Amino acid sequence: MLTEIAGLPVSARPAQRSEQELPRQQDIASSHDAAGRRLTNLDQTTRDRDAARQALTLHDKDRQALEGRRRRTIETPARNLIKHLERWADAATDAAALLGDEPSVELPPVPDGTDLAAVDAYALALAPLGQRLTGALEQAALQAGAEIREFEQELAREAGAADDEIDSAPGFLVPDNSDPLDPGVLDPLSRKTSQAETAHDTAEADLRTARSKIPYYDKLIAALTAAEQQATAWRSVRDQLTDGKFLKYLTDQRTLSLLSHGSTILQRISAGAYAFTEKFEIVDLATNLPRPPETLSGGETFQASLALALALVELRNSGGSKLESLFLDEGFGSLDGERLDAALAILKSGVTGDKTVAVISHLYPVADAVDDVLFVKRTPQGSTAYWLTPQERDEVVRNGIHRMLEHT
Repeated sequence: MLTEIAGLPVSARPAQRSEQELPRQQDIASSHDAAGRRLTNLDQTTRDRDAARQALTLHDKDRQALEGRRRRTIETPARNLIKHLERWADAATDAAALLGDEPSVELPPVPDGTDLAAVDAYALALAPLGQRLTGALEQAALQAGAEIREFEQELAREAGAADDEIDSAPGFLVPDNSDPLDPGVLDPLSRKTSQAETAHDTAEADLRTARSKIPYYDKLIAALTAAEQQATAWRSVRDQLTDGKFLKYLTDQRTLSLLSHGSTILQRISAGAYAFTEKFEIVDLATNLPRPPETLSGGETFQASLALALALVELRNSGGSKLESLFLDEGFGSLDGERLDAALAILKSGVTGDKTVAVISHLYPVADAVDDVLFVKRTPQGSTAYWLTPQERDEVVRNGIHRMLEHT
């Protein structure tokens, strides 16, 4: 190196130290040894670095290989498994909903496939749902089998149905041992069903039309009923106006009115015991049976006669004419003492109202029962009549009773 420096131009040469300032040979040798050791260390470090780089490269390759293997053997199968489990869970949930059995197990969130423990937990959570769905499917299968058998029986009945007034050809052919769900079997049934639905729609339309006409029908029936009643009334009038029937009709109506009024009066004077029928019979109201006239006592006969007489007076008064007096000629002679007293009590009870009742009788008890007595006395020269005072009436009654007792 010094020789090389010495060969340089003077201007380019570095400043040279003096010989005393130059390093010693011993120092140079020592530095040379140190530099050699340093170079050796550097060479070893370089070799170690290269070895480390080579090992790192191999490690990266192994890591990439392991990563690929993990994706192939763990992640990809796990994701596929999760997809299968998720589809199975959706299908199971939908099936349970269709079967009416809502799942009671709350499922955890769907894992992403990186956590195998989460995948196991998700699969375990699906297990109860699977068991429950299996039981529901078995029950549904039994029910479906029963419904299929019932459908087959109904199909056989419909296929062999006899004709009627609604459908002249209701049946259809069902081959032996055929599937009830086969289109060849269901097509005739579908056509019959469509025909039945069409007939049903037509019937509903006819029903709506008929219901809309019901008010008009009711009005028509009411009008016809009223017209028939009027026609009946006019026919009755027509029949009564021919061949003297009108007079008979008036007489019958007058007679019915007489019996109606007479029944009201007879019930009053008989204490509700008797009334008249439309055939002039006496009815016993206790038994509601008619009594023949021959079974009536004298008092009962007198009550009936008096009731008819008073009813006749009322009818005359209601017809516009005034009849204020009523004469009863005898009728008491055939009565015994008890019945005579009962008949006289009827006359004194005021049932005749404000009418004047004149009783013609030869019986002295009758004179004793009335207030005003017109006494008729027969003599050889003729008959005389005069009003008796109360004292005269009492004396006449006593004398007449004494004479009756003497004759008995």
